[in-house]
Amino acid sequence: MRVFDVLQATGGKGVDIYLDEKVNGFSVDSRTIKPGEMFFALKGERFDGHDFVEEAQLRSGKPACVERKGFKNVILVPDTLKALGDLAGYYRRTSGFEVIAITGSCGKTTTKALTGSILKRRFAVYVAERNYNNLVGVPLSILKVKERYAVLELAINIPGEMERLSWISKPNVAVITAVGPSHLEGLGTIEGVKREKLKILSHAAPECLLVYNQDSLGDVAWRKKIGVSLEGKGDINGEWRGERIKIKGREYPLPVPSRAMAMDVLLSVVVGLEYGIPEEEIEKGILEAPLPPMRMEIKKEKGKTFILDMYNANPLSMKEALDFLSGFSGRRIAVLGDMLELGRDEEVFHREIGKYTMGKADVLLTCGKRARRIYEEFEGEKYHFDKIEECASFLREFLREGDVVLLKASRKMEFERIAEEICSTTSIH
Repeated sequence: MRVFDVLQATGGKGVDIYLDEKVNGFSVDSRTIKPGEMFFALKGERFDGHDFVEEAQLRSGKPACVERKGFKNVILVPDTLKALGDLAGYYRRTSGFEVIAITGSCGKTTTKALTGSILKRRFAVYVAERNYNNLVGVPLSILKVKERYAVLELAINIPGEMERLSWISKPNVAVITAVGPSHLEGLGTIEGVKREKLKILSHAAPECLLVYNQDSLGDVAWRKKIGVSLEGKGDINGEWRGERIKIKGREYPLPVPSRAMAMDVLLSVVVGLEYGIPEEEIEKGILEAPLPPMRMEIKKEKGKTFILDMYNANPLSMKEALDFLSGFSGRRIAVLGDMLELGRDEEVFHREIGKYTMGKADVLLTCGKRARRIYEEFEGEKYHFDKIEECASFLREFLREGDVVLLKASRKMEFERIAEEICSTTSIH
């Protein structure tokens, strides 16, 4: 891409730039920027990229995109975040690749990994890195695409974000994994979550196919859609049986034998079938998928089983994790922490989980201010801790051979610090 293209896409003003100069990539981090990349100086809560413009230019040897005047060799714009999105949208529309965009209250990252692995059996596919799923990560992902297909993950916290992400990515296939009580501080209600998630279609390609969890969303009005179900009420249904799921007469393996994984596999298989991937290749794609860490990650060590599902948490994913725990034999121990961004009803949701845990776990440990409400509602052997260190120290002495331990909390609770104290870091899958 030339500097002229960036200028045209962003509507910015060039300052001491050479229009025909080529740019090999884009970055928002002056520490990792590579030679040939253009730096976008974004403003964050704890930093301002404008403080690192000269450093980034020195490392990259290319112009930067800035909001603040006074720099040389830059493209000056009113809003660098908007400019980054505008550039990605321009690149998306002037390039020939297709986008499979995945959103939902839970299961996005796993479904992205599965779908990408399945499509890679036959096509050149770019799968978005890590959690490049917001108004910064999605544009950066799109600007890296050189392949025929791109599998992206779209995540939101407040109204308006999904419509913007839809415009930037212009999906050819949109996948909605589930809708539940997540990010309610910004989205208000579960209905508000559903309404915003469906805005993934607001700027979709005219022929866009919607593949969605009909058990969670119900009926959806869209011109080209496939509703999938584990309850026999979809356009395509999955029959989940332990470690396998039957879809359109063929059984496929589940990397983790849980209902949540069954839905993620069902959605991914349907996308693969729509793209003409043979069934045997789809199975290989499932088995080879690089599943993300800290999401239903199972470890076995010294006679104990650990279920590490602590990347994030909301009431829906918490219940799914507890359902999974309930299927194990042995002493089932649920270690639960705060669920964040649940808005005004956060206490109600935490108390609901306390009641739901009964019959799913034999022992409950909670950690965190909000998680105390879970503790208060649970009837049975239970322990509460205010600090991560106290909880980890107790578990080291408390656990015994044959125990099955679930760790589940929102990301900011840093439950990986507990995991580091009670088990190793080697996954069994």
